[in-house]
Amino acid sequence: MAQKLSGSSEQMNAVSQEMAGSAEETTAQANVVSAASSEISKNVQTVATGTEEMGASIKEIAENANEAARVEGNAVKVTQTASATFG
Repeated sequence: MAQKLSGSSEQMNAVSQEMAGSAEETTAQANVVSAASSEISKNVQTVATGTEEMGASIKEIAENANEAARVEGNAVKVTQTASATFG
């Protein structure tokens, strides 16, 4: 009976050690996933910031293009007036 009890105790000890090893491995994997998730979050934020900056640049380019078109229109009017006056 003592041998049987000793054998069961050894089996439980082995199972306990195996479970502890599995728990450590699971914790390590969870840490890797957490780090990867943080990196992905940073990358998404970087893309969002870049997209916002690109949108602001596009708006500025559009405003500059509109201003250039207005200046060109005024130049055409001045040229036409000068041609009519001195023509």
